[in-house]
Amino acid sequence: MTMTYAIEIRSLSVYYNNLCALDSVNLNVKEQEFLGIIGPSGGGKSTLLKSVLNLVKPSSGSIKIFGQPLRLSLNQIGYVPQNIRFDRHFPINVKDVVLMGRISRHKPLFLRYKQADLTIVSQILKDLEIGHLIDRQIGQLSGGQLQRVLLARALAVEPRILLLDEPTSNVDSYSKTLIYSILKELSRRIAVIVVTHDIWAISSLIDQVACLNVKLHYHGGTELNDEIIQNVFGCPVDLIAHGVPHRIYRAHEGV
Repeated sequence: MTMTYAIEIRSLSVYYNNLCALDSVNLNVKEQEFLGIIGPSGGGKSTLLKSVLNLVKPSSGSIKIFGQPLRLSLNQIGYVPQNIRFDRHFPINVKDVVLMGRISRHKPLFLRYKQADLTIVSQILKDLEIGHLIDRQIGQLSGGQLQRVLLARALAVEPRILLLDEPTSNVDSYSKTLIYSILKELSRRIAVIVVTHDIWAISSLIDQVACLNVKLHYHGGTELNDEIIQNVFGCPVDLIAHGVPHRIYRAHEGV
């Protein structure tokens, strides 16, 4: 019997003009899998997520979501982007930001939120421990609070797949711990894919790790050997510091 994966990527290549961002990537992600993706800056991690979101058109290859073409399945995916920028003076509160995640549930021309939408949003905010901020203007939020609001917006989609691009960069340690514990709990019922430099910090939480540097060098358990790290980062790495990509190295020969 053929398995239907949450995400099935086949021979995916992406070029920006003449620059190869992804080269023949094959990757299967199971439902209820917690996958961490690591790799150097410019290695194609964000491009991979954007390809799954249909924001980047592949030069070749295919992506299926639960066995269906990508274009038919986008409403099953929630997304938390990296380093979102916004006008902190724009007059919008937390409730309205999170309600944006419910738009796909309605016809845009006749958008009217139902009481069920408000109930779902309220519960998500409580689960993320920011229920008391529901009427707060987003410009008044701390970095950790804002990141949890963006996660709440993604969860309001009621996704079967959740994609996150560096969700704990520039947040306080409490928010970081809370976010990762929530993601672990979510992975018991949906697929969770997180791009992170904190892989060592969450290695006890994730099920699988994918090592990406244009090519997919590894996809498997969280025990990485020196050869895998060498292939991905191009040099030996003693430690990937929490939140800081491949800062600490063993001395390079000849340096």
